[in-house]
Amino acid sequence: SDGRPSDLVVNQDGRSARPYQGEFAVRDTAMEVRHLRSLGVSVLGVFAGREEELPAEKMIFGKDFAYIRTIENFSNVVGRYLQMQLDDF
Repeated sequence: SDGRPSDLVVNQDGRSARPYQGEFAVRDTAMEVRHLRSLGVSVLGVFAGREEELPAEKMIFGKDFAYIRTIENFSNVVGRYLQMQLDDF
């Protein structure tokens, strides 16, 4: 994730109605993440965006996100999180 949910909301006729972005998209994505968690689904945000996008990432994923500053750290950081999830299972 880059901390900036972005998509298009499409009308039934297939035309784009409005962009799905900004604060509305962040709050909506956060609500969906919390809904999944309420169903017992573990959700991890893997953040590879700019530091100024961190507040949005935190709003969406809470404490369950990994900040990947370089691709070389991806497997170590995400692997540790997955291991913690398996240990808690």
